[in-house]
Amino acid sequence: MIQKVSLYFILPMCIIAFFLALVGVQHINFDDSYYSFIRNVSLSFDRWKIEIPDIPKINDIQASSYNSNGGILEVLIRIGNFFVKFINIISTILNVIINVVNIVIQLIQFVLTVIYQCKDFINRQANVRVLVCVN
Repeated sequence: MIQKVSLYFILPMCIIAFFLALVGVQHINFDDSYYSFIRNVSLSFDRWKIEIPDIPKINDIQASSYNSNGGILEVLIRIGNFFVKFINIISTILNVIINVVNIVIQLIQFVLTVIYQCKDFINRQANVRVLVCVN
C-alpha cells in the first residue's frame, strides 16, 4: 500500500525537482533524521494494521456422491446448488465492498501514522535544540 501511495507522489516530486533545477538547486542533502523518520513511519504503519478479512466461498454440493438413481434427490441438490451460487454471488459483491473499505482504512491509517510521526519528529527536534542551547 505504501508503494502505491509513493508512486502517486513521484510525478509531483519530479515537477518540484524540475522547478528547483530551473532555479539552480543542484544538490539536496538529507541527514539521518529524515531517514529515521521514514523508517519510523514504515514501522508504525506495519505495527497496527487493521484489515477486514474476505468472506470465503462455499463449495457446490457434488451430485455424484449422493446420486445413485436420480429423481428427487438430484432436484434437491440442484436447488441447493442454486442457493449456494446465490450466496457466493452475494459474498463476491461483499468482498469487493470489503476491499474498498480496506483500502480506505489503510489510507486513513497511513495519513494518521504520518501525522503522529511528524508530531514525534518535531518534538524530538525541539528537544535536541533545547539540549544544544543548554550546553
